[in-house]
Amino acid sequence: MSGRGRPREFDRHQALVQAMLLFWDKGYDGTSLNELMTAMKIKSPSLYAAFGSKEDLFLEALELYWSTVGEEIWSELYKHERAQDSIQAVLLATARILTREDRPHGCFVTQTDLKSPLPNLRVGLKVLRCKPFEMLKNRLRLGQASREIGPHVDCDSVAHYYGIVQRGMAMVARDGSPRDTLEKVASHAMGTWDKIVPYPTAY
Repeated sequence: MSGRGRPREFDRHQALVQAMLLFWDKGYDGTSLNELMTAMKIKSPSLYAAFGSKEDLFLEALELYWSTVGEEIWSELYKHERAQDSIQAVLLATARILTREDRPHGCFVTQTDLKSPLPNLRVGLKVLRCKPFEMLKNRLRLGQASREIGPHVDCDSVAHYYGIVQRGMAMVARDGSPRDTLEKVASHAMGTWDKIVPYPTAY
C-alpha cells in the first residue's frame, strides 16, 4: 500500500536564524518569500505552517536577534560594578559586535523602517527600540543608589544621550564604518561622562 510521503523535517531554529540574517541584511520589504524559502531551505507550505505569515516570521526573527545579538551587547550593563564602566562596555561591544564580518553590519532593530503599514511590525519595533533607553536609565539609577552618581543627575536625559550615541554607532556600522572608528566614538562619548555625570561630592 502506497501513501503520501511524510513532509520533510527541518531544523526550525536554524531556519529562523537564516531568516533573521536575511531580514537583517535586506529588511522586511527588501526580502522576498522566494529568498526566504531558499535561505531557510523549506517550501512555502512548511514556511507558513511553521511560522505563519511573513510578518509573523519577521517578528520572531526580530525577537531572536534581540535575545542573541542584543543580549551580547546589553548584558554588558550588568557585568561591571560602576555604571560608567557598564555603559562604556556597551558602546565597545556595539563597535565589536555590529562590525563582525560573519554577519550583516549594523543593528537589525534600528535599521528597520518604523513607517511600515503593518501595525504589529511597527509596535514590535517600537518596543525593542525603547528597551535600551529604559535599560540605560535603570543602570544609571542603580549608580545613584550606590552613590556613584549624585541624586541631582537627570538619569533620563543621560540615558538618552548614551542611547542615541549607541544607536548612531549602529547606524554608521551599517554604512561600513570600521570597528576602530566606532571605538573612537565610544571613547569620545565616555570622555564627556564627568561633565554630564559629575562625581557626587556630597549628599
